[in-house]
Amino acid sequence: GVIIPASNAAHLMLRRDVIAAAEAGKFSIYAISTLDQALELLTGVAAGEADAQGIYPEGSVNRRVAERLKRLAEIRHAYAREESGGKPTSASEEDHA
Repeated sequence: GVIIPASNAAHLMLRRDVIAAAEAGKFSIYAISTLDQALELLTGVAAGEADAQGIYPEGSVNRRVAERLKRLAEIRHAYAREESGGKPTSASEEDHA
């Protein structure tokens, strides 16, 4: 199968063998409007929408991504503190120290 932007679907031109494969269920064309739709197709897991506090639903792809990015930032900050002898390395880190 293939994922294409939904805006291209109206102008899609396919070879006859591709049309036949799609009609036979051997080939799929997924027209998407958002990256979240592609994530859901590729992973089989809901992408998830953030609530009013910016928190994604538990188990969603976006929640897992947000948690991983947060953990990587924590590792980077810990490493920077270690390298600076425990002193904050920037004004923003002083606020969080």
